[in-house]
Amino acid sequence: MLGISRKAVGQVLVDHENRMAGVPEVGRAPRHNLLDDFAGDLAELLERNPGISAVRLHKELHNRGFTGGYSVVRDRLRAVRPLSHKRQELFDWLRAVLQGAVPRATLKEELGHVAELDRLLTAILEGKRSHRNKALAGLARERGIGQSYVRSFLYISKNTASNYWKCYKNGGTTQLFAQKERSKKRREDEDLKRAVFALLHEPPSTHGINRTSWKLADLKMVLRSQGQVVLMNLVLLP
Repeated sequence: MLGISRKAVGQVLVDHENRMAGVPEVGRAPRHNLLDDFAGDLAELLERNPGISAVRLHKELHNRGFTGGYSVVRDRLRAVRPLSHKRQELFDWLRAVLQGAVPRATLKEELGHVAELDRLLTAILEGKRSHRNKALAGLARERGIGQSYVRSFLYISKNTASNYWKCYKNGGTTQLFAQKERSKKRREDEDLKRAVFALLHEPPSTHGINRTSWKLADLKMVLRSQGQVVLMNLVLLP
């Protein structure tokens, strides 16, 4: 199942594709973004400190008179700053494992210390979505990949990532996969929303797609590669 309302996701994608194609919005006045007035300040701060965090950037802009919220700054920063080399390298590895592109022999050589490696890999390649995410999160941490990268790749919250790791460390895959998921549908809805919006704020080239703007088919393909379940017959609007 897709997880959230087709209409809700569809409207987001329609609006995005229309903006990319230059189609004017019907019945809405152009929405002014407070951050547009600080484009010069933003460019200056990024040039001075390319690795600046969204929190620090928001504070700096606030000191210069910006009154908007943190999320506006965070989303703009994601859109204008490419992935770091390290992050791209880790994401490529995670994506390759998720897609079964890394031979098991290679993974066993690299992660031979992991007692339940076979069960984790089976869950990643053959398990249901919730198990895939949990198994990949555990395997990534076993490889030494930091939680922030795992969260960002899987589009899960800090609490969710911490809970996965705690269950795995305390009781292995048995406790990890047996964990009772409260409000599962609501959490999956939020995870998918976060995944869609995050992709729309990244250039397609980040995911190996030779385009300057997203197409629906590309979004579906990338979402599936990240473990999201997307309906084949997804329609945008009724």
